[in-house]
Amino acid sequence: RNGIKGSNLEQLYPPTTVKNLAFSYDYKGFTSTFSGKYHGASYIDVANEFTTPEFVIFNTSLGYTYKFYSLYFSVINLTNKSYFTNGNTDAEGNKYFFANAPRNYSVTFRFKV
Repeated sequence: RNGIKGSNLEQLYPPTTVKNLAFSYDYKGFTSTFSGKYHGASYIDVANEFTTPEFVIFNTSLGYTYKFYSLYFSVINLTNKSYFTNGNTDAEGNKYFFANAPRNYSVTFRFKV
């Protein structure tokens, strides 16, 4: 827990709580993974008056490994949730958030020498 010594103010941006949970199953070279992440609210102003909303996102991946090769397909932000991990305020107290990526995909190919 970070803060300013002698005050009740919290550090900007990092949330007080982040929780990750993942389930993985392997069978004869195939791998399947499902994970979830909870990200608590984060302060976006020095006075600790404004925060980003808390959120939960889910990810999944499927993969196959054969000898020295592996191929993985991943989906990040499975539910296509709009979420924010950073933001700012102006002099009038208006909040501005920086959006994170919507649902996105990746393919990974690995070769071990």
